[in-house]
Amino acid sequence: MTSIFTPESDAAPYRCLPAKLALDEMNPPLVSLSGKRLWAARQSLAMNWSHPDDIRADVLNKILWWDAKGYETPYPVR
Repeated sequence: MTSIFTPESDAAPYRCLPAKLALDEMNPPLVSLSGKRLWAARQSLAMNWSHPDDIRADVLNKILWWDAKGYETPYPVR
């Protein structure tokens, strides 16, 4: 792991970047969603988050992909 660290420490203070999204923003209501966004919201609501192993990885991966890359970006197919 030594290859990921610099030889000397940098004690300079970091510059905090302000959040670009409101951290207390709520998810939009289902009636305002359509297409893949609606599908993703419904799938997320149906997931049993108290038992992570019960969540279908293929479905969650698609939701996370679209959230990060945009709902118009095709999900990669193997």
